[in-house]
Amino acid sequence: MGKPAEIKRKRGQHGPLKHGGYSLLVTGKLPAGRDHVGKYLTAVRAGFVQDLGGAAGMTTPEVVMLDRLITALGIVRLIEEYVKEKGVIDKPQGFLNPALSKGYISYCNQVRLATQMLEGWVKERAKTRQGEGLLTAEQLGAKIVTEFEAQEAARASQGNADNAPEGDNPTTEGDNND
Repeated sequence: MGKPAEIKRKRGQHGPLKHGGYSLLVTGKLPAGRDHVGKYLTAVRAGFVQDLGGAAGMTTPEVVMLDRLITALGIVRLIEEYVKEKGVIDKPQGFLNPALSKGYISYCNQVRLATQMLEGWVKERAKTRQGEGLLTAEQLGAKIVTEFEAQEAARASQGNADNAPEGDNPTTEGDNND
């Protein structure tokens, strides 16, 4: 067998992009010199965890969605940093920087959708904390007792006429004027 064929690039194609998004996906680590991106992602995660009531109170879907958001947001930020350094237009050919044309919009959309979903969950948690959401068993029991007592008090104040069995009301019996 002969040598493996050399890869020949078409005009305008360059080597692999070096923005670091792939490294983040594979290793979970940011490239050197991108510590500020890591701090930003940590702050975003901490903010959402706090908004969702703390790590102990988060559901599994919330944790998964937050992880996906942070990963996609990390890739978006790495691409943006790369483009800030290299420019929006690829200088040799005059084309849009390939980092912007290969997946950037898709990752931005993932960030948007995950943020909207998490924001919805945050709003639902806020409603629950304000008493507009689900009640605990203790709260529900207290509410039922309070409502029952209020109904009993209303019945007692109406008098015995409303509590009499049907047919015992003297005003309606024998009023047939045929």
